[in-house]
Amino acid sequence: MRTQWLEDCSLQIFGGPRWKDDLLHRVQRVDDKHDLDLPPKIGGFRTRRVNFTFRYVPDEHVTPFARLPAAARDDVRDYVTELARSSRFFANALK
Repeated sequence: MRTQWLEDCSLQIFGGPRWKDDLLHRVQRVDDKHDLDLPPKIGGFRTRRVNFTFRYVPDEHVTPFARLPAAARDDVRDYVTELARSSRFFANALK
């Protein structure tokens, strides 16, 4: 087992088949570090860390909204409509 602790403002990049296929990775819970709470303030909920995950999806695996089967479009329409409020890309997809 290998453990790697990161300092604040650190960046860890996992790449390649070794990380994807061979190794288990997870983020350990951090309890009350400096009693830090991040915005937004939500009753009964504390945000103490933010994790970002970026994934690359090849173009051949992307299906435009208009080409989805009707049932699939109906299933995600509310979500796409919400995204369209602040995204020209999704607004155009609904036309």
